[in-house]
Amino acid sequence: MLKRLLPLANIPIIKRCSSDCIRNEVSNGVFRIQINNDKRKNALTWKMFEEIGNALKEANGNPNVKITTFTGVGDYFTSGIDLANFAGIPSMSEEERIAFADEHHLYIRYLFDAAIDHEKPLFVLANGPAIGLGTTVLGLCDVVYATQRAFFLTPFVTLGINPEGCSSLIFPQMLGNSRSNRLLLLGERISAHEAKQFGLITDVFEDEMFEKKCEENIDHVLTKLNIEGMMKVKALTFDEEKRKLLKERNRIECEMLRDSFMSEQFKHKIAKMFKN
Repeated sequence: MLKRLLPLANIPIIKRCSSDCIRNEVSNGVFRIQINNDKRKNALTWKMFEEIGNALKEANGNPNVKITTFTGVGDYFTSGIDLANFAGIPSMSEEERIAFADEHHLYIRYLFDAAIDHEKPLFVLANGPAIGLGTTVLGLCDVVYATQRAFFLTPFVTLGINPEGCSSLIFPQMLGNSRSNRLLLLGERISAHEAKQFGLITDVFEDEMFEKKCEENIDHVLTKLNIEGMMKVKALTFDEEKRKLLKERNRIECEMLRDSFMSEQFKHKIAKMFKN
């Protein structure tokens, strides 16, 4: 569980969703994590960051789980962090903003540390647009299937903040500098087919066949492949040295986000956004 610096109740205006916003289900060796906030395009509240991290840890420690899947309910995989999380920042004192930033950057760090530590094959089933975390988390996952109507977008520069999910380290290595800069530096939106060409995702399926094709591929993994062998491959390609490097980058990115959350520039950006 996430160790909080302050009681959640002491931080004003945190938007919460019901406890059903993250659904977990274990069946036939698959731990399924679903974002269930369809009314807000599966935007993530702070509590949802913690719940996803907890789910990843639970799946990792369950001996009956062979693979983990991560998807969304409805039309979006996720629209990223819910900007309503920040709606109260303009009315906070400087001391309150510092307290807010000190606590809440840790939610982001907690989720990505859990993804870094995940030893089992981690599949993302991008059932729709993937914004912010929905894109940056892909570099920490093993297999990514997307529906053809999905797109990928990291709008961090629009908000004047840095990217997260170790994407500042992984994306240049995985995609090359030019393609990484299109996503992170220029904030360009790329289609599912472009994402496959980039090497960001594994495959693209037609919308009407998406669920069927994902289940077929997962069933193939469970029945035709050796899960222990897959975990050995992952243990080598995602070894302890790499995990340590990624956790350090995650810390650096999240501390930069903390500094942004408490800044006057971010305060004015949020105030303008909610005024409109």
